[in-house]
Amino acid sequence: MDSTMKNRIDRMALIDRIWAIGFAVVLWIVYAFVFTQISPLVESGGVRLSMIVGGVLVLLFNTASIGAMLKQYADFKTATYEPDIRHLDEKREQNNR
Repeated sequence: MDSTMKNRIDRMALIDRIWAIGFAVVLWIVYAFVFTQISPLVESGGVRLSMIVGGVLVLLFNTASIGAMLKQYADFKTATYEPDIRHLDEKREQNNR
């Protein structure tokens, strides 16, 4: 593999990593916002505790799955991104004809 392809793969992987981490951060912010808005409306302490536990579990599982996805992408970076780049190049070439 030439250095140009490696650079393009690295750039694509970095962009995907930024999007995934950004999504996880936004997810946590949205959950915190929703909890702070809904919590005053809930009168029962048990329901509030259930909201906290359920929300934390959802956040942890989603964050863990995003972490696993990023690890998999890093482990198989070439196999994941090289076909995409080649197909994008072929499509660009066809459109330029």
